[in-house]
Amino acid sequence: MGRRKGVAWLLAIIIVVAVAIAVPLSIDASGSRVASSSTTGPAGQDNSPVVAGTGTVIAWNPSHQDDTGPNGWHEYAVCGEIAQLTMALLPDFTNVLSWETGTGLASRSESALESECDQAKAAHAQIFIAVHVNGGAASGFTGLYHTGDSPSAHYAEALLRSVAATMGMTFFDVKPRSDLFVLDPANNQAPIRVLLELGDNVADRALLVSEKGQRRLAAALAKAVDENVPSTFRYEQGAARLAYTGA
Repeated sequence: MGRRKGVAWLLAIIIVVAVAIAVPLSIDASGSRVASSSTTGPAGQDNSPVVAGTGTVIAWNPSHQDDTGPNGWHEYAVCGEIAQLTMALLPDFTNVLSWETGTGLASRSESALESECDQAKAAHAQIFIAVHVNGGAASGFTGLYHTGDSPSAHYAEALLRSVAATMGMTFFDVKPRSDLFVLDPANNQAPIRVLLELGDNVADRALLVSEKGQRRLAAALAKAVDENVPSTFRYEQGAARLAYTGA
């Protein structure tokens, strides 16, 4: 009888180990290990951990500017409100407000911008979205990305096309820039970094300064973000942004 029990326990242990081997583990956006339905590829294939789109960490970076536009214009207040309203509409994401207020909301100082990039880095942001408003342009939306950063260019365009369609307004284009501190990979480690110009401070002033208009823009932007999550982010197994827990 005792021998039969020993054999039964041995068989149970073998089954548990076999199941554990058959179900590989991946890394979710928070760094936790979760069961994955994928299998390990053949020898030589890149099998680095993949961070799933759900739970993506987004750093929101509203404009500091307060010296452009018509009389009584406060860009930092408009952009800050839109960004925070949008964050509240995206509970399935990890949203971080990367906004250095200690040096003054109207500041353009490099120290403030560096602090914001550091905040995004500390949060392990995968997407960095700077929220701005255009000046001296027609009514509508445009975006910026760092020169040569094709993934960010595609992401910015996808977001703005969606926002424009939802709002019934014009999408113009996305343009490369090499001189914007927060989009430069030397300063900002987020894999995707975009700057969105959500309307014009003269042509779209009525929309931008009204509570109703800000809520409409936030809802349109949240919808765009929710529908355009990059499918995967791939990192080397030893990347600092990944945290392993459990067996």
